[in-house]
Amino acid sequence: ESLPIKSGQVESLSIESGQVESLSIESGQVESLSIESGQVESLSIESGQVESLPIESGQVESLPIESGQVESLPIESGQVESLSIESGQVESLPIESGQVESLSIESGQVESLPIESGQVESLPIESGQVESLPIESGQVESLSIESGQVESLSIESGQVESLSIKSGQVESLSIESGQVECQPIESGHVKSLLIKLCQEISLPIELGQVESLSIK
Repeated sequence: ESLPIKSGQVESLSIESGQVESLSIESGQVESLSIESGQVESLSIESGQVESLPIESGQVESLPIESGQVESLPIESGQVESLSIESGQVESLPIESGQVESLSIESGQVESLPIESGQVESLPIESGQVESLPIESGQVESLSIESGQVESLSIESGQVESLSIKSGQVESLSIESGQVECQPIESGHVKSLLIKLCQEISLPIELGQVESLSIK
C-alpha cells in the first residue's frame, strides 16, 4: 500500500504485476524504477533523483515530479492519467505508444519530450522550458503554451486539435504533413514557422510576432 523512500538509495525497483497505492521518493536516489504491468495509484518524486523510470504496460494514475530530477521517463504502452512536472527537471520523456491524459509542465525543465505514436489529451506548458517537443504520428488534443519557452516544436504526421500560444516563446515550429485544427498566436513570439504539406490549417495571429513564416 505505501512504499516511501525518504533518504535511502535503491538501485533497482521493479513492479511487474503488483499493485502499489502510494510510492513516494522524497530525497532518496533510485537508479532504476520500472513498472511493467503493475498498477500504481500515486508515484510522487519530491526532491529525489531517478535515473530511469520506464512504464511499459503498467497503469499510473498520478505521477507528480515536484523538485526532483529524472533522467529518463519513457512511457511505451502504459497509461498515465496525470503527470505533472512542477519544478523538476526531466532529461528525456518519450511517449511511444502510451496514453497520457494530462501532462502539465508548470515551471519545470524538459530537454526532450517526443510523442511518437502515443495519445496525449492535455499538454499545457505554463512557465516551463522545453527544448525539443516532436510529435511524429501521435495525437494531441490540447497543447497550450502560456508563458513557457519551447525551442523546437515539430509536428510531422501527427494530429493536434488545439495549439494555442498565448505569451510563450517558440523558436522553431514546423508542421510538415500534420493536421492542426486551431492554432492561435495571441501575444506569443514565434521565430520560425514552417508549414509544408498541410491541407487545412487555421493560423490567426492577433497580437503575436512571427519572424519567419514559410508555406511549402
